[in-house]
Amino acid sequence: MYREGRAKVEKEKAVFIFEDLPEGDYAISLFQDINDNNMLDKTSFGIPHEPYGFSNNAIGAFGPPPYKKARFRYD
Repeated sequence: MYREGRAKVEKEKAVFIFEDLPEGDYAISLFQDINDNNMLDKTSFGIPHEPYGFSNNAIGAFGPPPYKKARFRYD
């Protein structure tokens, strides 16, 4: 992990700005911490119980997607 942060959802929208980000390849994962416990809640089978997503709308088969699917170039 390079950086992490939090943004409050207001009117169904959240904005987070990464300051002073050097150019390079990145991937973003995020989730909405509905109960504010600082973790992605999952069912007993490991299935996320809160909304989540990855850059490029990447999808993993059994867990998060591989980095190469979520990766994007920032110039």
